[in-house]
Amino acid sequence: MQQKFDWYLLVGDQAATSLIEDRLKQLPAHAQSVVIIENDTEALKNKVLKAMFPHGDYFTWIACDPPCAVALKDLLVTVKGSQEEWIETT
Repeated sequence: MQQKFDWYLLVGDQAATSLIEDRLKQLPAHAQSVVIIENDTEALKNKVLKAMFPHGDYFTWIACDPPCAVALKDLLVTVKGSQEEWIETT
C-alpha cells in the first residue's frame, strides 16, 4: 500500500476483516485511517456514500467481491471526488 498520503480509506466486507487488519498494520504508526466494513453490498455503498472523510489526499483500498468493488470505485470517483489512480481493489 502506498504510504505518502494524509490518510487512508479501507473498505471491505466481513470476509476482508483480517486483510484490513493486515493493511492497518502496514501503515505508519501516525497514519490516520477510516475503515468501513459491511457484509451487504448496498449497505456498504451507503456507508461509503454517507461517510464524512477527513481533509487531504487519501489512498483507498477496497476488498470485496468484484462487482461491489467496481461499484464502490465508481462511487468514490464520481461522487466523493477520489483520485482513481489512488484506489486499489482486491
